[in-house]
Amino acid sequence: MTFIVQGIARSHDAPQEVEHLGRFEKLEDAVAAAESWVDMLLMRDFEPGMTPAALWECFKKAQELPYIFRDDADTFNVYVFDPVKYAKKRCDEMCTGTRDGI
Repeated sequence: MTFIVQGIARSHDAPQEVEHLGRFEKLEDAVAAAESWVDMLLMRDFEPGMTPAALWECFKKAQELPYIFRDDADTFNVYVFDPVKYAKKRCDEMCTGTRDGI
């Protein structure tokens, strides 16, 4: 089975946009790609000294989320990864400096 990661942008003013982010043989790799995309979206708006709440508001306004799908007959979003929960956690980590890396 292959896992497909797609970024879906939603807007009240425009049609939904889908960006293909990759195909992966392992679910762990698909989750890592989805997490990286969320990190990239957050870094786009992050500024030193920003509060987690302010960064979260920027992220919500963008209305872009990655989803992981399977390529079999049951093409459903794989619920192992929750992009909203991950983004909220990363807002806290990025703004408080509690995680190395990004």
